[in-house]
Amino acid sequence: MARMGMGRSSLGDQLAHLARSEDYTGRLFVRCSFEVRCENTLFGDTVVIAGSTEQFGSWRPERGLRLTTDEHSFPIWRCEPLLRAVNADEEIEYKFVIVRGDGSHAWEPLGANRRLILPTDVDSLNLVADWGVATTWSMGPPPSSSSNSMGSSSATPRGSSGTHHDVLASPTGVRPPAPTPMPLSSGSEGEVDPSLNERLLVVTQHLPLKISRGVTGGWQVEWDESSVLTTSVQGGRHVLGGLNLETIWIGVPRCDVSREEEAELATFLERFNCKPVWLRGVDLSDFASNVLWPILHNQLPDRHAGGRGGDGSVVPAMWKAYEHGNEAYAATVRATWRCGDLVWVQSYHLLLLPGKLREVPKPSSADAPPPKPPPSCIISLFLHTPFPSPEIWRVLPYRIALLEGMLAANVVGFHLFEYARHFMTSCRRLLGLGANVGVSPAGGVLSIKKGGGLVTLSVSHVGIDRDVMLHRLQQPELAGAVARLRERCNIAGRKVIGGVEMLNPLQGAALKLDAYEALLSNYPMWRERVCLVQVCFADAARPDQSRKYSASMREAATRIRTRFGEGTLYYFEVGAEITSWTVNDRLALFRVCDVYLNCAMRDGLNLLPFEYVLCKSSQQPVAEGLVVLSEFVGCAQVLNGAMRINPFNLEHIVEQLDLALAMSPEERTARLAKDYDFVRSHSTSTWLKLAVQDMRRVRSAMLSSTPASPPTTAIAGWPGGTCKGAPVPRLQDAAVVRAYRNSTRRVIFLGLDGTLIQQEQVITHLKNFHDFQGHSLQPPAAALQCLAQLAADPANVVYVISGRTPADMQAILGQVPRLGLAAELGYVQLVSKEPLASVKNVFSGLIPSRTGSAASSLSRSSHDDYAPIAALVHGPGVTVDAELEGSDPSPSRYAASDWTTLLHSLPVPAADWRERAEQLMCEYTSRTNGSYVRAQLSAVQWCYHDADPDFGQLQARSLTLQLRQRLTDAGVSVAHHPAKGLVEVRLSGVNKGAAADVLLMAADRQAPVDFLLCIGDDDDDEYMLSATTARACSPGLRERLQGKLFTVTVGGTSRPTSHAQYVASSSSQVISLLEALRNVSTSPAMPSPASAPRPFVRQTGTGMSAGMSAGHSPTPASPYMGGGHVAGGPLAGGLAGVSPHVAGMLPDAPLDLPSSMAAGGFGRSGRSASVL
Repeated sequence: MARMGMGRSSLGDQLAHLARSEDYTGRLFVRCSFEVRCENTLFGDTVVIAGSTEQFGSWRPERGLRLTTDEHSFPIWRCEPLLRAVNADEEIEYKFVIVRGDGSHAWEPLGANRRLILPTDVDSLNLVADWGVATTWSMGPPPSSSSNSMGSSSATPRGSSGTHHDVLASPTGVRPPAPTPMPLSSGSEGEVDPSLNERLLVVTQHLPLKISRGVTGGWQVEWDESSVLTTSVQGGRHVLGGLNLETIWIGVPRCDVSREEEAELATFLERFNCKPVWLRGVDLSDFASNVLWPILHNQLPDRHAGGRGGDGSVVPAMWKAYEHGNEAYAATVRATWRCGDLVWVQSYHLLLLPGKLREVPKPSSADAPPPKPPPSCIISLFLHTPFPSPEIWRVLPYRIALLEGMLAANVVGFHLFEYARHFMTSCRRLLGLGANVGVSPAGGVLSIKKGGGLVTLSVSHVGIDRDVMLHRLQQPELAGAVARLRERCNIAGRKVIGGVEMLNPLQGAALKLDAYEALLSNYPMWRERVCLVQVCFADAARPDQSRKYSASMREAATRIRTRFGEGTLYYFEVGAEITSWTVNDRLALFRVCDVYLNCAMRDGLNLLPFEYVLCKSSQQPVAEGLVVLSEFVGCAQVLNGAMRINPFNLEHIVEQLDLALAMSPEERTARLAKDYDFVRSHSTSTWLKLAVQDMRRVRSAMLSSTPASPPTTAIAGWPGGTCKGAPVPRLQDAAVVRAYRNSTRRVIFLGLDGTLIQQEQVITHLKNFHDFQGHSLQPPAAALQCLAQLAADPANVVYVISGRTPADMQAILGQVPRLGLAAELGYVQLVSKEPLASVKNVFSGLIPSRTGSAASSLSRSSHDDYAPIAALVHGPGVTVDAELEGSDPSPSRYAASDWTTLLHSLPVPAADWRERAEQLMCEYTSRTNGSYVRAQLSAVQWCYHDADPDFGQLQARSLTLQLRQRLTDAGVSVAHHPAKGLVEVRLSGVNKGAAADVLLMAADRQAPVDFLLCIGDDDDDEYMLSATTARACSPGLRERLQGKLFTVTVGGTSRPTSHAQYVASSSSQVISLLEALRNVSTSPAMPSPASAPRPFVRQTGTGMSAGMSAGHSPTPASPYMGGGHVAGGPLAGGLAGVSPHVAGMLPDAPLDLPSSMAAGGFGRSGRSASVL
């Protein structure tokens, strides 16, 4: 037999536990639901109920109770359940009204008003009527809820057997049986109300039920009215019942259940739409309460002890139990969910659950549940605690796993933006994920891009239900509780300061007593005019800590009463001075308090100040009440009428208390009114609606053809394709495979980082391993196999063009036979006939890396290291016959026939451009920890991916501006790449577009090219996409490549504009496409295919290209050569800088390209790049 532990931690949870002792058998209100058949409405019209009470708008239709309908239920109009107090003696009169789209009203054509008097022996009532017909039927529970099953009954039938009620008679007092639960298996068929096809699976630590064995041995189950989502105090369950969806609860039963009883109890709980989770021998609350909860509340553990006396060895065991517990919840959810479900996970006990639901579980049997969420199934996680700053969160030994588990949800909710901001910062610093603003599919402003999708961040503070609280405040039991409190505490003639806290240091009860003692000491005038009524209760999750804290509290209370008199302080502990503590007792305390004081050092969800505000505002006349809140309590950010205090500044607390006690009645009333406005407008109902609305909007974005964020639009258009400014269509693999199969000479250009490898993985590897392994991350094995087989096809010319160094490219891809490599954005190329020995040792002595303070000592003489490759950088020739100075004395040689320059006729840069760039970069390196300078043959880079991401980007922007100013007319371009974490100064005219154009023309000279595939992901790849499109539109290639040209940008909606014809969602789709091409049978023999791509290298001192035979005419100058002027992309005639010769190569129907490309740089919104 296993005891399902409580695991309580927050103040709200502890108060909920105490409230279970209250007798809730007395009925406080009747839940009324209305529906009317009205076929007289037009598009834009709304049906409302206008009546004699404030809830019905006081006969003003514009303020009446609105009804809703949809395409499934029209002409039936329904409203959310209305809660009416049982003891309300007033008779309600009302009518249905149509509010037209133009604001006019059409009243129901009845000679007399409809009348309603509530029965006293039922919980809920559904009133059914027809427009203009006086007869009303009372059908018992409303259609979206029942007494035993929230939101699970089908629509109420109509018939002529209903009874007309002038004064509504009470229906039978026998509670109707629970409706048959809806089928839970995927794809089930059944006669169900279409409006209830949608289901909400609420996953909580514990089921919101009180379960026990009756006298006869049967199960006794009733709703736990103390739960935030089900309580009658805050109205959550009743609102859930009115959201037009079926609610299913998943959690651990809070009772002792043996294995033999589990099946019986599970069957019994089905009538409550509850699914139990069985944690056999696993206690996930151990890690949640002792390790996770303190971190979430900014408490640093001692030696990662988790509150276990400094023994860090217990934390791994706690973590395993936490993992196993979340897996148990995941198994229950998988067995329950179906297509279209909304899964709502609650709080910090289940942070791993979204990730567990995305994982592929190990199959336990042949009929194992589906491994992944069903289609259109949305997972949302709401955290009811604070989220700490990254400096605190990183203390957790399992921080990455917890973040990844949370990010597996579609929506992550927080009470305050402060918590969401901390979460985003932790994701950016620990996972390298960037935040996006204004692109949330839920219509909010926050999201995090993860992989190919977005995780929406929702910020909404839960509240209390005003109507439900007002009903409770009208009960006679409350007046009795107030009388008992006044009799017990001699508070006549004194201003009362009150508070309710848990016996936990974070709750600040001890600070409150210290501040109160200092107030009486420093301000003698208050000793006879004020008293403090303090109620405390034990922390059930930390009983030992509570006992120690209780002793210190009692000592302080005794000291204060001894010094200043018995009437100055009344201190009560639940279970000692107070045997029971009910909701009425708490509300009675709030009624008599003049000042509500909270000194918590850290607290997340605390709704007691909301209850206090409503208690004082509901009194007639309105009582003078004031809230004094710690600024570290979550609700202090939303109750703007409250006075805020810093609990760590005792003098400040005392001063604010004095001001609060002496405040004028006018200011107290104004402050209370401001807080009441928020409490009234931000209720449990609005919070629940926002949460469900966010999930629905995310699902709609997933199902619609429109992406969650704005689609990538075409920078330029082309004949028969996408028009300029239109959305770029998704890549269809089948079309590419079909064209590939029907071609005989194929050219494939691929980017590397972000194209074959996810960019996030590249940055992570760069941070952790690059400086130690000597090379960056290599593509996955599947990509390497595809490259090898595609390159082995004699009909293919395959090149990987990257911004990495030659040594890096050689290390990760040099062993793939016949694969062409172009490094440094195509400045140098390698054509490999056979696997070559690595040239890492050759380059390691030639390209020094400057880091930290050593970089600042870089002198002019250090540039002598570049002497062996000066010809590659500045000279017209590329031949290097002798073994390079400084290389490893091994048989490996760096021959010109292996790595050669690819681009020529570049503008001659300033002789000292490298020194000037490095000097400024080194200055920033000395002031930016984690940054360093990296040199290439054609560029100098300042890398800050190891620096603080925020400070690094700030420094990078400043460095970019200064470099552009310093290197004006130096023949170089300056670019800032935030995604790669670097600022780059590169020779003008060096870009992937120029390299791709040269390689394409070289391949076409060997054999006519009739298939071209070009894939890239970033701004550097845009040059390549534009250049290949422009060349493909030139005479000769245009006809052969008709329908066989595919330019693709990777990243989906992350790129606002592109020169590409198609969009691929991620690098995974790219690899999938390459695998499909690899599986295509060998192409038909083509005329004299070359055994390998030949290098297109200009010979020293000549204007001819290598590989040209006597019968070939010189290749026309590339539009990407010469002075860095770019004429690539589907060009339009008349662009600045485009020569007549290049213009003559363009297609007859000119296509648009921004003129910013005509100056050697790819100018596009969002990229900082210039050619200097």
